[in-house]
Amino acid sequence: MTDIEYHLTNGKEVTKMLKKNHADQERVDIDGYGMWWGAYDNGKLIGCCGARIVGQTTLRIKGLFVAKEYRGQGIGSKLTDWALGGAVFIFTPKRITAFATDMSKPIFEKCGLLLDHTNKNGIHFMKKEVA
Repeated sequence: MTDIEYHLTNGKEVTKMLKKNHADQERVDIDGYGMWWGAYDNGKLIGCCGARIVGQTTLRIKGLFVAKEYRGQGIGSKLTDWALGGAVFIFTPKRITAFATDMSKPIFEKCGLLLDHTNKNGIHFMKKEVA
């Protein structure tokens, strides 16, 4: 494996990659709206994390996904760090939220998001107040 590169990407490329990897079966939000950061291996998009403003002051982290063969290497954590850092700098939100699966919940917890509640479908609602 080569060094993974991280940078902003576009929603169309993200949506195509998510659909190709059947991310909807893992309950990942596959719409292309918002800002997206991508992880690339030799030019191939292998992971993503998005952010969008909801209302006036809430930043939602969304669509965290890493292709199966790349999981367990810290790529999801790094993508989340990039998305949070870039989006918080640009938008200066008062609150950060995320919808998490069992797989992404530990990543969001490492970033300081706390569990608010879990719905009947097993989706965890995470949040963090920003000072």
